[in-house]
Amino acid sequence: MKPVPEPQAWRAEPVDPSRGTPRREGIPLVLSPGDRRAIELALGLSADVVCLAMGPPEAEAALRQGLAVGGTRAVLVSDRRFAGADTLLTARVLALAVERLGASVVLCGGESPDSGTGSVPVQLGTLLGWPVFTAVYGIGPVQGEGGRAGSGYVLECHTESGPLRIVVEPPLVAALHASAVPLRSLSPAGIVKARGRPLEVWDAATLGWEGPAQPYTSMLGWERTPVVSRAEMLPGDPEEAARLLAGFLRHAVPPARRDGGEARGA
Repeated sequence: MKPVPEPQAWRAEPVDPSRGTPRREGIPLVLSPGDRRAIELALGLSADVVCLAMGPPEAEAALRQGLAVGGTRAVLVSDRRFAGADTLLTARVLALAVERLGASVVLCGGESPDSGTGSVPVQLGTLLGWPVFTAVYGIGPVQGEGGRAGSGYVLECHTESGPLRIVVEPPLVAALHASAVPLRSLSPAGIVKARGRPLEVWDAATLGWEGPAQPYTSMLGWERTPVVSRAEMLPGDPEEAARLLAGFLRHAVPPARRDGGEARGA
């Protein structure tokens, strides 16, 4: 689970220019919508759903939203050494936490609304040595004889060639598609119940982490890109319109991309 800045407050100034990282100071943290979907699917797999997150102490409120949805246990990994972590450092820390929990199935949101890289689930699975499945919109136990749950899970994924249905054995990491399940509103009863639930906080020492924790990447700069939209109607019959469109694309697409290669500086 990833606590993310509340969208309306964050969009005005999303990046801290002094550190080159997403700005979070002074902004309330909420649970990423994709991770709420992960909890919803997890509730259909097990009665023991652990909500695991990494973040500052202020992330506790977002983590309790996971308990309000239906999570049975909450663990927050929080340590000053992990401040400003990039995706790979985050994945390394979470991999240690998953191993400590003894979990065999990890469900993650796809892309978070603040950074949107979608890379942590893949990096996490790689570090654990587990298979990773992306764009998952459904997961359930294999049905054995007599309707009883069999061994493994059935995953439904979106692919470029269409839906894919696959049977896999744990352990596994699944990154969910935005269409996985509809989000339920948090109930007042669930919120009140979550406030009284215990929340575990693990620091670097708890995970056996020694030494500093340096991110592997850094943001060199950022700028706002103006949104420009315009529409142009192409005159003439279909053949003439196609000729005009081809001319437009010839000037709009870099030569390397037109030749099937990788565009440079795009």
